[in-house]
Amino acid sequence: MIKQYLEFTGKTGQELLDIKKADKNFQVKNSMLAYRKHILSKGKSEKYAVDCVMTVRGFYSYYRLPLMFRRNDLSLYYNLELYT
Repeated sequence: MIKQYLEFTGKTGQELLDIKKADKNFQVKNSMLAYRKHILSKGKSEKYAVDCVMTVRGFYSYYRLPLMFRRNDLSLYYNLELYT
């Protein structure tokens, strides 16, 4: 799933980390939400799309650059009923 995100962004892992370190305009968060829409446009399930985004969030967290979403951000982009 990380490889798919790298292909989607056209960047390397190190480039993504550098962008996240300098990110002040939520560029990374918006990129991940666009990635989710991209996955759904390929006919994949909502759960698969969420799993992909969570995997990418894990990548950032591993390098101590956590990507935080507000609850209302999540409700706009995810069907939270799938996970209750």
